Amino acid sequence: MLISSHIQVRDLWNIVEGFLASSSDHQEVVGSILSGVVHKYVLSAADLDVIIPEMLLRECERELLKVMIQINS
Repeated sequence: MLISSHIQVRDLWNIVEGFLASSSDHQEVVGSILSGVVHKYVLSAADLDVIIPEMLLRECERELLKVMIQINS
């Protein structure tokens, strides 16, 4: 029983270590946002041509209409 618990704890610890290692990039981004470093750079999408499929536009319009109806009810 004790060995089984020890193995479970070790497995959980490995999962935690894996998560921390994989999330280090995200932690760096969040840290830079919180420290204000992110305001030094400006991203512009003015040169991008975005094409949204008609079916997706219709679905979004339908969802927005549902929300507007719920708000007005």
